[in-house]
Amino acid sequence: MNIKDRIKYFYEVVTSQGQTEQVANYVSNSCVVRLGEAVYPVGIEGMQQHLIDVRKTYPDLQMRVI
Repeated sequence: MNIKDRIKYFYEVVTSQGQTEQVANYVSNSCVVRLGEAVYPVGIEGMQQHLIDVRKTYPDLQMRVI
């Protein structure tokens, strides 16, 4: 799978279906979120929790890459 297909799969399948167990295949443990000058380390566990929280707020969320 090329990089474009991997990214598309991450959003359309992993994120849209809440498959948090697959996050480690797509996100580095050194993953950070940057907001302006601030940097927040989230890693794999933080990203998994983020996806869980997003699903709580938007249970019908479906992403499509076009």
